[in-house]
Amino acid sequence: MEAALSGITEVQGKNGPVSVSDVIKDNTCVGLYFSAHWCPPCRGFTPKLAEFYKSMKENNQPIEIIFVSHDRDQASFDGYYGEMPWHAISFDDQDARENLAKKYGVSGIPYLVIMDSQGNILDKEGRGTVQSFSGSTLPEKWKKASFNTLNMDAALCGMTEVLGKDGMVKVSDLVSGKTCVGLYFSAHWCPPCRGFTPKLAQFYKDLKANGQSIEIIFVSSDRDQESFTNYYSEMPWHALPFDQGDTKATLAEKYGVQGIPTLVILDKDGNIKDKNARGTAQSAEGSNELPAAWK
Repeated sequence: MEAALSGITEVQGKNGPVSVSDVIKDNTCVGLYFSAHWCPPCRGFTPKLAEFYKSMKENNQPIEIIFVSHDRDQASFDGYYGEMPWHAISFDDQDARENLAKKYGVSGIPYLVIMDSQGNILDKEGRGTVQSFSGSTLPEKWKKASFNTLNMDAALCGMTEVLGKDGMVKVSDLVSGKTCVGLYFSAHWCPPCRGFTPKLAQFYKDLKANGQSIEIIFVSSDRDQESFTNYYSEMPWHALPFDQGDTKATLAEKYGVQGIPTLVILDKDGNIKDKNARGTAQSAEGSNELPAAWK
């Protein structure tokens, strides 16, 4: 999401600055609303969008909107934003506002673009969707990145937590809304693994730096905790804890792992996208886009 917001880490709320990470949670649908008070169509649409937003919130729908102002001065911004129930990019952050307008190809206002919590665009014509919508839950096209909890739970054999660099992380928080989830079966004692891991790590870092929607979970075949700990320290992703050997064995059986390294890519619903993803990743070396087979 940071890439989708051009590096913005804070937005303006009604009571002061708010961290983007506090505003945008997993499975949240995010709207960027480009608008200005001097624009008559904007003044006509803003009350309708505010009513829609309030209705979604009253029905506990996961949506946030961020106002990106095209106003000409601070006073105009303050007066117009005072009519809105959501957050905003600060008026004095002109570079951020201009970068976002350029990034999303804004050629006229009002303009509403909708994305998921990972920054994937769901609807470039959000204004029209809102104007034609009469339901009490999010429009279907705004829900399509929501991940299937039950299917992913089955795909990960009931795994509920994984090890991160700063402690344990809920799997539901980690994989929610991701386009693809990789299971990386590997071990330090295996020479081909030691050769492939740095390449996969660089590819993963390049994808993440480019805002690509992916997570990887290391499933270890190491022989002891120390070997696992040392090997995992070289990896930038998450890991199944070493002491969860039963889950590791179940995952290896489920995905037919005959040798390592093996990389299996799942989609957001837990379906297999690429069972031989090691080769795909090696072929994509130097790229910062998800391979077509993983999308």
